[in-house]
Parts: sequence; structure tokens; C-alpha cells
Amino acid sequence: MVILLVDDQATVLSSLKSGINWTALSIHTIYTAQNALEAKEIILSHNIDILLSDIEMPKENGLSLLRWCRQQGYTFECIFLTSHADFFYAQEAIQLGSFDYLLQPARYEDIERVIQKTILRIQEKKQNKSWLNLGKAAFSQRNSFIKSLLHDWLFGKQNNISTLLTSLNEMDVPIQEDSDVYLLILQIQSWHSFPLSSDEWSQTVEEIFNDFFSNYEHATISYYPDSSSMIVLIYNRQDQLINFDSYQSKLNMIYSRLIRQIPCSCSFYTIPATKFCQLPAIVPYIEREQQNNISQTSGIFISETQSTSQIITYCPSELLSRIEILLTGHQASKAEREALFYLQSLNFEGKLNYDTLLAFCKDYHHCAYNAARTLNLFTHSIPSFEPDNSDVKTIVITLDFVASYLKKITDFFNFSMSETEASNSSLKTIEQYIEQNLDKPLLCSEIAKAVYLSPDYISRLFHKEKGMPLKEYITLTKMNAARNMIITTTLPISLIASKVGYDNFSHFSKVYKKVMGTTPSSERNSEE
Repeated sequence: MVILLVDDQATVLSSLKSGINWTALSIHTIYTAQNALEAKEIILSHNIDILLSDIEMPKENGLSLLRWCRQQGYTFECIFLTSHADFFYAQEAIQLGSFDYLLQPARYEDIERVIQKTILRIQEKKQNKSWLNLGKAAFSQRNSFIKSLLHDWLFGKQNNISTLLTSLNEMDVPIQEDSDVYLLILQIQSWHSFPLSSDEWSQTVEEIFNDFFSNYEHATISYYPDSSSMIVLIYNRQDQLINFDSYQSKLNMIYSRLIRQIPCSCSFYTIPATKFCQLPAIVPYIEREQQNNISQTSGIFISETQSTSQIITYCPSELLSRIEILLTGHQASKAEREALFYLQSLNFEGKLNYDTLLAFCKDYHHCAYNAARTLNLFTHSIPSFEPDNSDVKTIVITLDFVASYLKKITDFFNFSMSETEASNSSLKTIEQYIEQNLDKPLLCSEIAKAVYLSPDYISRLFHKEKGMPLKEYITLTKMNAARNMIITTTLPISLIASKVGYDNFSHFSKVYKKVMGTTPSSERNSEE
């Protein structure tokens, strides 16, 4: 073993070198440095197993030195020996992966005891590394075994707890039915760089959890059910589980260290301590907390182990009707934008949860189905938000998931309709609106707003497809409707004028004569 002692006082370094029984500790090489710069030179040129350092030093302190070591990829163990009892120092030391933190004055026996524990840790890590070097296949088999043992029972698919406990005890996991345990689900939300394999990141997570809990006679058993999540069970070999406040404090430190070592953002979902036999009944509460993190926020989430009703906010029928019209009118991209804006508004108001998102997906899919039928598209080809695998117990729905789903719907309509079909569909929608609202002035801007198209697009469309401006088409449609009523009914002509949007009878007559070549009265007299 090789150790590096760092302290700005030469007397302290001399005292440590002469006062500690290094031979008994199997430390064969001792390097010393009086500042961080000297320490870095030694670290760069020699293999170090243990760093024993002061914190308060001129120019650069011990915490900064350890931070540099971690950034450079050095994973050796570190012990801080300092006369400053500062909580924030201790907290940062732990976050940086320091093995221990000793306060001066410390007896040689205490220092030797901590170094001995550090050496045992190093040997344990080397043994674990040698096991890993046997091949990733062996690690995967171990994961598969633990998964097959625990997963179905935890998630309520089988109830034989006695067989499970027997298998665990054979694995030297001394858990009984009434043992207190903590259960945690780790979810990787995203990778900051190239993703690590499941074996790589899960082993790192295991090591971090074991590092923080092993000093308290606690142990963990874990497995990864898929490539982005991990189940961790924390128990005590002496059946004296740490209290919940201490557990939360440990999780905060573990979380800080994990995101430093693994290039990802992640979330912890956990519960207060519970009896082992009650875990299958508790897991749904953790799953609910996980599902409700629809924004995929990183952090630590604590589930309450009691049933609470969840308010579902349903999408207004007006918005659903507008979405259906937009999809029918070849405005799928606009429907997508309006839907996302609505969901983001709900999220801002704190009203967005898993059930609300699920209900919205169902409503949007129904709108897409109706629009596809109207357009004579293949409805069976509409993208579904539900998983193809019937074994999947719940649908994992997040805001990103919904955004991706809406994009698929948009692509479906865009690829299913040609430009000609889109124009014809829009034209038909506008014509229907005009025919249903002949008693109104029917300005281009109002029509555009009603059918969710731009005024410029409507104007270009009528010039292209009808060979006339929209205003001229509206006038012609109104006069044809008026002529039909003049010929086929006995309604007063003034009332007919009102029915096609003209309150001024004189103006109506002028327009009618200009379009039809005769006055309304002459039209009726000739028919009589």
C-alpha cells in the first residue's frame, strides 16, 4: 500500500511518519507534501492508494485538491485530518467521496484504526473488481437471478414469500417477514454524454450505496429491471434500521456523489421504513410518485404510504373540437402546438399529473380517429400511445412522451394527405362554414379564425381553386341562395335579403342585379 500525507506543517508530517505503525498496516511507501501543488506532482507520477490530507492549507485547500483528483479520474481513498470542525467541510468531503473525516488532535490509535478500515475498503473494492473482470456475463446473470427472485413478488405477481425468504437467507441476506427495510427506485432521466451499459452504471450505483451504508451494519440488495432504472433494497444485518432523517441525509449524499460519478440526471423514489412483508402493497405508492413526475424532474421524491385521491383535469370540449377541426383541415402542426401549449399551461398551474396526461392522450387519440374517418384515411394506422407489449403493467407517460406522441399524430396526417387533398379538405371546410353562416357579413379574417387557417392562405386558396377572390365567392354564394329562396318560396324579399346578411334592402337589390343581371322583384315576377 502507498499513502500520501499532505499538510502545510512539517512538524505534523514528521509526527505522522514517526508516530504511526506503518509496518503493521502494510503501508510500505509514504510520500509527503506540504501543499496541494506538491501533492499533485506526486499523484501524477506515482500510484497512490490512500490520501491523508489536511483541509486548511495556503493557496489551495484539501477539498480543492480532492476535487481535482476526482476530475482527473483518480479513485483512491481519501481521509481528511483537520482541526476545523466545520459542517460544510464535512458535507463536501463526503460528497467528494472521502472515506472519513478526523478532527485534530487525534490519537495515533484512532488514525491507525481509520487507515485499517480504509485498507479493508480498498481490498473489498479490488475483490469486487476482480469479480467484475470475470466477465459482464456473470454480472448480468447475477442481476437476472436477483430480478427473477424479487421482481414478481415486489410487483404483486406472485405471493410465495416463504420461498423468497429462504432463497435470500441462502444468499446471506438475513431478512425476515417483519424486518424493517427501505425500498428505493432509481430512474435515469437522461444521459449527459454517451450512455453507459446497464452493467456499468448499475455496478457503480451499487458501490456508492454500499459505501454509504456499510459503516452502519447496513447492506443492500439490488437489480436493474431495465436499462434506465434500478430497484434497491436497504436492510440492517442486526435488524436496527437507521431512522428516516438519517436515511434521507444519506440519500442526499449518495445522490450528490452519484451525479458526479455517472454522466446522467436521475431521480430517487422511496418511502419511509416498512416491514418487508408489506412491500408489495407499498410499491404502487412509489410507482404513483414516479408516474406523477411528468416533467422528469431530477431529485429525491418521498412517497406517502396512504391513499390520496388524484384530481383529473379533463381537456375542455371546445379545445377538443378545435383540435379535431384542425386535424381534419390539414392543420395537424397547429393542433399539436395548441395541445402542447394547453398542457404546459396546466403544468405551470400545478394541475398536471399522470392521470390528467393519460386522459388527454385518450381524448387526442379519439380526435385523431374521428378526423381520419372524415378524411377517409386508414384509422388502424393512427399511432397509439399505449404499449404494444401486453405484459407492461402501466404506461410510462411524461411530457416528453406526450410531445413525441403528438408529433407522431402530426406526421401521420401530414404523410397521409397529399397537397391536393389538403387543399380540397380546407376548401370544403371553408365552403361549409360559408353556407352555414350566410346571414353574417362573413369577413375573411372571421372565417380564417373560425376554421383555424390564416387569411392569406384562404385568399390564395380561392384564387387558385375557384379562380376568384373570396369576397366575390361569398357574394355569388349569397346571391344564389337568395335566388333559390325567391324562386321557391313566398317569403318577402326583404326577409330573404336579411337571411343572406343584407339589412339594407336597397343595397341588396343593387348587388343582386349586378350578379344576376336582374332585380329581385323582376326575378320573382318572371317566375310568377
